[in-house]
Amino acid sequence: MNQLSFKKLLFLLLIGFTFSSCFRFRTSDRKTYKIFKEKEAKVTIKRYELQTVDYPIRLVSGAFDQTKKTAIFFIHGAPGASDNYYDYLQDTVLLKKANLYSIDRPGYGYSNFGKSETSIETQTKVVAELIDSLPEQNVIVLGHSYGGPIAAYSSLFSSKIKSVLMLAPAIDPDNEKIFWIAKFGKWKLTKWSVPGAMAVAGDEKFSHIEELDKLKDRWKQIKVPVIHVHGTKDIIVPFENLQFSVEQFNPKYLDTIVLKKENHFLPWSHYDFVKKQLLQLIKKVQ
Repeated sequence: MNQLSFKKLLFLLLIGFTFSSCFRFRTSDRKTYKIFKEKEAKVTIKRYELQTVDYPIRLVSGAFDQTKKTAIFFIHGAPGASDNYYDYLQDTVLLKKANLYSIDRPGYGYSNFGKSETSIETQTKVVAELIDSLPEQNVIVLGHSYGGPIAAYSSLFSSKIKSVLMLAPAIDPDNEKIFWIAKFGKWKLTKWSVPGAMAVAGDEKFSHIEELDKLKDRWKQIKVPVIHVHGTKDIIVPFENLQFSVEQFNPKYLDTIVLKKENHFLPWSHYDFVKKQLLQLIKKVQ
């Protein structure tokens, strides 16, 4: 190994160690309670034992109101965790209209952290089983990025799901981008240094094309309203994914929204826009 290659290797190992030490992509129960308390907001954290998987799934909810018949169920991307949607779970306007839930998907947060579950169907059945266990009868599912196809597909497994909002969904197997850093978790020499959430995201990424191919004939079976929102400048999940939805979903149930010159991080960069979409969906399902 020459000196230049050795320096590159040391640099990569340093990056990996930094990621492993600093970027866990999850928020503990204790810190979650503290975050909500500081905002004078209520929060509930539960772990559910399901038939679909043999480990508990953590679900975080905002101030719960047993009189409400409508819920919004948030699904994060890869990597991610339930804390991606804590701002939404504290939103008093949304809380007046619906109960709000955010999941740690299998492999992330505190749902079997670091152990990959690459099957989209299994991920979807976890979501559907959780939703069926909730008291609300009308559920809106929001999924971002990798969570987008899970959100849409889950409507085939739970009759409680009345509408789906997909934000920049990675749904087209022919337009799946794999970045070089994802390979960092595959190399034997560096895999040890990759934090659990990043390793799981890498495993999902490398299996995603095959998993999406399995679903190609299923999208037209969806018979609840689906909204696909995508930015034209999304460099992580290409804008072409929107055209895939146009071609694959039943046009009777699909609406598309194009955000010109916008990027991939819509749940945070376009909070007010997303909130507006959710409020409109709530009116329709109630």
